[in-house]
Amino acid sequence: MLGAATENLETSSRAFFWGALFVVVVVAISPNLAWLAVDSPPRKLVVEILLPALATVGLLLSLAGRLWVGVLLLLPWVALAPFEAYYILDFGRPSDTHLLGVIADSDVAEASTFLSGIAGGLAALSLAGGALAVFALQRARRWRITWVGRTRWWALCASALALALPELVDLDGPPRSLPIENLRASLLDPNDNLANDFRAQIFGYLLPVYPVGVPGRFLAYLEQRRALSIAKERLEDFRFQARQESVAGREVHVLVIGETGRPDRWQLNAYHRETNPRLMTIEGLVSFKDAFSPWTSTRMSVPLLLTRKSPVDHKVFFPERSLISAFREAGFRTYWLSTQSPLGPHDSSIALHAAEAHEVRFLNPLGYQAGGVLDGALLKPLAEILARGEQKVLVVLHTLGGHFNYADRYPDDLDVFRPSLKGVRNPSLHQLALKEELNNSYDNSLLYLDFFLAEVIGYLSAVDALTTLFYIADHGENLFDGECDKSGHGRDNEYDFRVAALWWPSARYAEAFPEKVAAARSRTASPIATSNVFHSLLDAASIRYPDEDPALSLFSPAWRPAARITQNGIDFDLASRDPICKKLLPTRPRSAS
Repeated sequence: MLGAATENLETSSRAFFWGALFVVVVVAISPNLAWLAVDSPPRKLVVEILLPALATVGLLLSLAGRLWVGVLLLLPWVALAPFEAYYILDFGRPSDTHLLGVIADSDVAEASTFLSGIAGGLAALSLAGGALAVFALQRARRWRITWVGRTRWWALCASALALALPELVDLDGPPRSLPIENLRASLLDPNDNLANDFRAQIFGYLLPVYPVGVPGRFLAYLEQRRALSIAKERLEDFRFQARQESVAGREVHVLVIGETGRPDRWQLNAYHRETNPRLMTIEGLVSFKDAFSPWTSTRMSVPLLLTRKSPVDHKVFFPERSLISAFREAGFRTYWLSTQSPLGPHDSSIALHAAEAHEVRFLNPLGYQAGGVLDGALLKPLAEILARGEQKVLVVLHTLGGHFNYADRYPDDLDVFRPSLKGVRNPSLHQLALKEELNNSYDNSLLYLDFFLAEVIGYLSAVDALTTLFYIADHGENLFDGECDKSGHGRDNEYDFRVAALWWPSARYAEAFPEKVAAARSRTASPIATSNVFHSLLDAASIRYPDEDPALSLFSPAWRPAARITQNGIDFDLASRDPICKKLLPTRPRSAS
């Protein structure tokens, strides 16, 4: 009878083991199952996500005849699965190089804020899954459970074939195409170490799959970091030899880099809607109504406004540091706060310059392709910086601004212009039927930008110092204007290149530098460009350096308008426009510096 009881106990134990192993397998693929609960799962969820996930588990379990080896290989993925599943459930996308960059550039406090309220639950699930995997591993090893015979080899070969078949027969299609706005920007010098941002990825179709895609994401992250390190080494010995002229007292200068900003949609520039109600009440604002960006992609336009790079230079890498380093050389404490991506095809060239700052913080757990945080997340860190009381400060705020999906860029209480894209499932930027919703949501995003800029100015006004704010967008946007059936950017239309820009000096700054304020006010309708930003900000802070060109500073009496040449070599001011979408028609351009 005792023998029967022992046999029953052993049978129950083995049944529990197999049950535990089944749960371990389910947990290991649970992030892929999380797609079933999101609003926009992949169209081919079973074929592209679930089957590769099961094949991955089958491959790991069948790699060795001893089953415990396979369970050991699954253990770390079981422990990490709750975090990946949460990310997919909350943000509707898998972890990627962007998230890895955010994690690498965040401290414990920021991470705890991101996971506030759920960190304990996720940790408990991770420990529970890990404990179950350890139990299964120990039992498999103690009982010497093996998987031998043809079935293991069939499972191993079938799993490997299921993972490799799309690559072998090219079912995945051609290498991923470039967005319209980045197609020309990708035609780079072959010696440019940042040019590999767009190379095709072998087995790239597996990147969204957990766990098999995670190593690929990590390797892509390391490769992007490597490219940045190489670029940084090139600039290691570069110096502007910048120095500041004697300016008594405390100074704070803030540069706000906007995203997808159209000047004609600003109330400040006579737009019929109240899109800038708070800015309209602020004294001293200077709105530059005729500002221009030669590039229509963020990765190319932002470095241009940060450096002395020529507008007609098509290389991603420019062999000079940015204005951030010039401010550092002049004795300023420098900061870079961003709601955009720290790494990626659109961002690596920008991250290179962000890294020049004393402190760099990327505050958005997502990129521009999903909701993430609002730009208001930058306000608290800015307030903390101002509270430190440092004498000389430069802060760069890189915002998501009006990047599509516009409805993701503002809170529900600013959903003023309706119907909007709020609540519209999977809206397309190019869906003409959503023209009204798209335009209303864009204007609502400007209401939030109005709030954001007014708050920053309020913070600066409260500081006992000489303070300024310079805002400029990286590029423009098409919004199905008139009879035009085009939207977005990168189409070489007039709206691609026109950008919103403004400058605000505090009363103390205006009193100290009346000539600079007067110069800026005289240029509200002048043809300025993003290439003026580097020179203007250094001039605003009275920072001097060899080869300085006062003709490029908006605050200098020597400023002169220059030819505004687009990324395609077209003279923006001389080109004729097509009557429907205002596409720039080529003319012989003037020379641009």
